[in-house]
Formats: sequence, structure tokens, C-alpha cells
Amino acid sequence: ADDCRIQGLFITNFDNGVVIREGGQFNIVGGKGVGYRNVISGNGGSGVQISDSGTNNNKVCGNYIGTDVNGTADLGNSRKGVWIWEGSRSNTIGGTTEGERNVISGNDEEGVLIADIGTDNNVISGNYIGTDVTGTADLGNLYEGVYIGGGARSNTIERNVISSNNTGVRIKNTGTDGNIVIGNFIGTDVSGTADLGNSWNGVSILEGARSNTIG
Repeated sequence: ADDCRIQGLFITNFDNGVVIREGGQFNIVGGKGVGYRNVISGNGGSGVQISDSGTNNNKVCGNYIGTDVNGTADLGNSRKGVWIWEGSRSNTIGGTTEGERNVISGNDEEGVLIADIGTDNNVISGNYIGTDVTGTADLGNLYEGVYIGGGARSNTIERNVISSNNTGVRIKNTGTDGNIVIGNFIGTDVSGTADLGNSWNGVSILEGARSNTIG
């Protein structure tokens, strides 16, 4: 389906919370205003899953993914917060304004996973990944804050707070090239002054990933 809006809901299911796949384009999950916010938490799978070649140009913004309605307590999804994979391209998680920020925290695996050949040109921007809604308290995802792997290329991770997770950002595997990690606070609070360290690495690049830019 194209051009759909999923807004203002509490979404808890046995499996995934929201799934966009099989070529769905220009869908919006959430929005800039409080009334558009979804609470996508406590699902048995992932909070939001975007998959398949042709599933492009979708936007997820302004949501609480893995927290309670106040954005302060752990109500994590059992898998990833946001999972973009199988060739889905040019999707945006977050945005350039405060109202577009997602809180992606408390999930039982990665906060955001971008994976597979062809899963390119996605943007993760302006989110709190591993903190509460204030950007000052630990509400970490159990695995990485952001994981890019399996040959995903040219994705951009910008201006996020990525803290209190296991590893902040992991880029892994041969062919996982040309990704950009820029302007983020990794291991601090939103002010950049208080310690909210990831428990393992801040940024990890390994197993043949090439030509990625940090900073």
C-alpha cells in the first residue's frame, strides 16, 4: 500500500508492530505533532519493519518505539526497534525537527538494524536511541543502538543521541560500504556533557566493511 498514515495509536501485537513491505511507498508512521505520535512497544517481534526491494521513501517520525507512553520506562519490543532490510531504500527514520524525533529505546535487540544488499540510502536522523525522552537517562537497547550490515550501503546516521546501548554503532561485513555516521552524540546525554556510555564500543567497523565515514 502507498500513501497511508498510521498515527495516534498504541500498537502492541503478538508479532511485529508495524510492517511496510512488498513495494509500499510514501507511507508515514507518526508525525510531527503529539497527536500523531504512536507508541509502538511491547510487541513480540520488532516495533517497525520495512522490507523488500521497492519499499522506498517511507517515513517513521515522532514515535515512541520500545517505551511507555511517557517515553520514560522500558516497554521494549522483543526484537528490533526499527528493522530496515531486504533491499528497502531511501526511507527516513526521524527528521530534522524536534517533533520528528523518535525515541527508540528499551528494545531487546538492536535499536535500528539496516541490513542486506540493496538496503541503501536510508537516513536515521535526530532520534534518541537508547535514552529516555529527555535524552538524559539510560533506557538502552540490549544490542547495538544502530547496526548496519550484510552489504547495506550509503546509509546516513546523523544528529542522533546513541547512548546506553551495548555498542553504539556497528558497521559489519564485506560490502557494507559508504555509510556515513556524522554529528551524533555517542555515549553521552543530549547536552554532550554527561556520561551515558554504551557498555561495549562506541563505534565498531569490522569484517571487511570499507569506505565508511565517521564524523
